[in-house]
Amino acid sequence: MIEAREVFPGVHHLTDAMGVSMTLLQGAGRAMLFDTGYGLENVRERVLELTDREVDVVLSHGHHDHILGARWFGRTYLSEEDLEEYRLRTGRAQREKVAAQAAGKGLTVPGDFLTAVWPEPVALKMGERICGFESLCSDLGDLKITLMKVPGHTPGSLILYIEKWGLMLTADNWNPCTWLWFPSAIPARIWRENMKRVMAAFPVRWVLCSHDGRLFSRDTVDRYLQALTDEKMNQAERVRLDERIDTRQVCLEREGMRFVFDWRKFRR
Repeated sequence: MIEAREVFPGVHHLTDAMGVSMTLLQGAGRAMLFDTGYGLENVRERVLELTDREVDVVLSHGHHDHILGARWFGRTYLSEEDLEEYRLRTGRAQREKVAAQAAGKGLTVPGDFLTAVWPEPVALKMGERICGFESLCSDLGDLKITLMKVPGHTPGSLILYIEKWGLMLTADNWNPCTWLWFPSAIPARIWRENMKRVMAAFPVRWVLCSHDGRLFSRDTVDRYLQALTDEKMNQAERVRLDERIDTRQVCLEREGMRFVFDWRKFRR
C-alpha cells in the first residue's frame, strides 16, 4: 500500500512499500507528481485517489527506485542527461534485482514486472536560468513551482521549489544519508557548491527528500553542507559498497547523517 501524508495543503508525500517517497503537488488547475517509486504498486491509481486534476509526472533522476513507477503513466518527463541512465535502470537485469529485493521483503511483484516495456520519458525542456542552473517555472493554479537541473547525484538531477510553502524537494541530491558514489554522480566538491548555490537562491524554510519521510528545516541542510569541509572529506573513512569504487563516508554530527562519496573523483 502506498501511504500518503499531507505535509502542507496540496502537498502529499507518498511512500511505497519499498520505502522510497514521491511527492504529489495539487494546485487549483493542475497537479504534478515528482517521482514514481519502485513501481510494484499502481502509483497512478493511488494518485487519482488524491486528486481529480490532470497530472504531469516529472522524474527527479534516472535511478530505478524513482522511475519504475513510470510504467503506470502514459507520459513522463526527465532531464535529457539522465535518459541513458533511465534505459539502464528499467532494463531486465535491474528489474530482476528489484523483484528479488521485493520478494525478500515479502512483497507481491506484478506478474508482468519482468516483461513489460517501460515508456521512454520526454526530455524536459528548460528555457530559463536561476543561479546558473537550467530552470523551468510553472504555475499549477495557486501553487507556483520552480524546477532546476542541479548536477549531483546524477548529471541531470532535478530539484523542485514550491514558493507558497518555502518547500524544497531535493529527491536524492540531498538526504540525511546522501550517496554520491554511483558511477554517474559528479565529484563531491562540485555537488557541495551546487547545493549551496541552490539553497542561497531561494527563501527555503523546509526540505523533503526521497529516503526519509521527515520534514527537515533549512537549518538542518545548511549545517550538513557547512560540515562537509575538504578537511573532513580528506579524512573520510572507507566503507565497502562496490569493489570497483573507492567509497568513503563522512559521519556528521547529527545522529544518523552521513555523506558517502567516490574518493577518486574528490581527489582529482
